[in-house]
Amino acid sequence: MIVGISGPPGSGKTTLAKALSERFGLEYMLTGQIFRQMAEERGMTLSDFGRYAESHPEVDIELDNLVIKRIKRAMGDERDALLEGRLAGFMLYRAKIPSFRIYITARPEVRAKRIKKREGGEISSIMRDMAERERSERERYLNLYSFDLRNMDIYDLVIDSSDMDIDTVLERATAAIEEWKA
Repeated sequence: MIVGISGPPGSGKTTLAKALSERFGLEYMLTGQIFRQMAEERGMTLSDFGRYAESHPEVDIELDNLVIKRIKRAMGDERDALLEGRLAGFMLYRAKIPSFRIYITARPEVRAKRIKKREGGEISSIMRDMAERERSERERYLNLYSFDLRNMDIYDLVIDSSDMDIDTVLERATAAIEEWKA
């Protein structure tokens, strides 16, 4: 079983991914962590590295190829896996990997509050950074893959977590995955 979870920063995708990986015994693969490591290796902030990636498509191509290679290796070893990242669902869809794809989102102000709680900072600054990061990613993926991050057609389940606690989100995702597996 392969599950992909996508969504914007602060939507709850990491929280959901961890809970689902535990519930179903899935190997957890986090694309954002790989991107963060790539930025750190270059001595750049996430925002700066995102802007850098806009004019260096090899960054996204390297990341995406690495992620798909890891998923295919897990499948070859008959391991169940969960891939979490902004493009996780699209990458699985594009590679024609049979999977259950979830998109989780929340209103921007809710996401900003979650990020503030997790990382600190001022809401106004977080909102600006979120908007810039999302603009950058949307443009990069449109240019690189002709894929609009706002396209929900490729997902099996779309959840707005704005007014839900993790237990409710997890319950919905679990029920949908169980139905898909059957």
